[in-house]
Amino acid sequence: MAEEITLSIMEQRVRDVESILRPLLDEFEAETHIRVHIQTLSWSTGMETLLHTALHGEGPDVSEFGTSWVSSFVAMNALYPFHPSDLHIIGNSSQFLPASWQTGIVASGEKIWSIPWMVGMRVLFYRKDIYEQAGIDPRTAFQSHDAIDHTLETLKTRGVKTPWAVPTVATINTMHYAANWIWSAGGDFTSPDGKEIRFNSDASIAGLKKYYRLGRFLPQPATDLYMDHIGNLFWNQGAVATIIGGHWQIPAFDSTASPTVMNNLGVAPLPGTAFLGGSNLVLWEHVKNKLAAIRLIRFLTGDRVQKVYPQRVGFYPARNETLTKPPYTNDPVFKKVSAHLESGRSYPAVSLWGIIERRLPRAFSDIWHEYLQNPETADLDTILHKHLDPLAKRMSITLQR
Repeated sequence: MAEEITLSIMEQRVRDVESILRPLLDEFEAETHIRVHIQTLSWSTGMETLLHTALHGEGPDVSEFGTSWVSSFVAMNALYPFHPSDLHIIGNSSQFLPASWQTGIVASGEKIWSIPWMVGMRVLFYRKDIYEQAGIDPRTAFQSHDAIDHTLETLKTRGVKTPWAVPTVATINTMHYAANWIWSAGGDFTSPDGKEIRFNSDASIAGLKKYYRLGRFLPQPATDLYMDHIGNLFWNQGAVATIIGGHWQIPAFDSTASPTVMNNLGVAPLPGTAFLGGSNLVLWEHVKNKLAAIRLIRFLTGDRVQKVYPQRVGFYPARNETLTKPPYTNDPVFKKVSAHLESGRSYPAVSLWGIIERRLPRAFSDIWHEYLQNPETADLDTILHKHLDPLAKRMSITLQR
């Protein structure tokens, strides 16, 4: 009789992730006689379900987590720390992307609380035909953040109505996007140990100013731009020249996107330091059969699954072994972004991070709304400090308790 364990995974923009993963898990069951039941959670409500698991000590044995969730659940004593003997089976830091591996280590600690599974990196999607008509060379258009500003200004002066679109409502995606500008300017969200707030430092403000200045190129009205609206404008209507997105959008919009957009789709890495998101696998403290769960995590993070599942759902593998094989070694788009995977950064696994993810997106949206009232004359320094300084002060008080 086969052993049974439960794996919770997050839904993706592609249809029915279980249908992609199930055949692979059938192979695992045939090899190990361990039956894996799949529980699919949504990104919008999955955290609530996982919190219930943490509080009551019942639910799945292994779960897919967003990379920034780990520290919150460690603080609840809900996760199992991987021992050296477990890592001998699964793999160690040398076998995974460095930034992804770090997301499993809570600040000031040495224990490994999660194992990288998939990597998500934001890139620039642009319309090659529009850039060609405007006489802009994509090879130099995105070399720096100043170059992006100049490129979008050129598109606008040459008759492109909407050169750029990013969300302006409260969404964590603004954090993911702005992180590139913040880090590349020498700023940060917190100190490495999470004991000091830095998102309102001089360097962080300098990066954010460059990000928000691109607001003059947004579609109008710009005050309520949300992700689905932007996706529709770019992929379906072809009404925007440039957006930030992830490769998961390509399979997600494949059946609905305008043929003109898909036939002229350009992809370029963001300049500077890339934000690496994605997901990790965790083992719950309540799990009864840890060896079966460890074997499942080894299978899911091994080359057999890594070369299939991440690519099908629009992510990158987290294991180095897979990244050094086709299609990643011969794909022209991947070659453009591969170096950024090696040098990219993830958010620090610090105890305060859950609060930052809840509150900072609201502040970023408030900044958009005030700035967009009159972007030509707005004083961004004043606006940024007005909204970020009080938040930084409140969070600093929380840290001192």
